[in-house]
Order: sequence, then structure tokens, then C-alpha cells
Amino acid sequence: MTTEVKYIHIKNPKCPWEGNWTRARVEKASGKVDQQWDCDETNVIRHTFDGRVLDIANWKFEAGTEVNPVTNHFGGKGQSFKIQHHEL
Repeated sequence: MTTEVKYIHIKNPKCPWEGNWTRARVEKASGKVDQQWDCDETNVIRHTFDGRVLDIANWKFEAGTEVNPVTNHFGGKGQSFKIQHHEL
């Protein structure tokens, strides 16, 4: 997964996501910083380089909903994932 690297700049503390999100997309692995992600102990998937987290768009918890990197806000609601490993 890749995204544009974006430094967080909060203009409105009540809406910290405004101006701080980008689209995530699936691309062939390149090893560049735009594709580096970590999962922390709370199952938040964080972009390694700029610190933003994957957020479920509009908090619609259903198949097919976009996930995009944004600032961590509201205690991580819509930003914590259940990680399951499956054999291919």
C-alpha cells in the first residue's frame, strides 16, 4: 500500500483531519518511504515516515469502504483494525 507522504499541520484542533489526509492505494512494492507502515500494540496501522494512521472513511464499517492515512484523532475511533493472518 502506498500514499503521498504528508507532514501533519493542524489548522483547526476541532477538525484535525482537515488538510491532513491523502488517498491510499495498492501498488507493487518499491521499498520507498511512501510504502512503509507499522502496526502498533493497539492495532493502529501507522505510516512509518509521517506518523499518520489508516482511518476508515466516514467510519462506515463495511466491505468496500476506503481507508486513508490521516491524523490520529478521537481516540482512534475508526482507526484500530483486527489483524488476522491467513495462509495463501
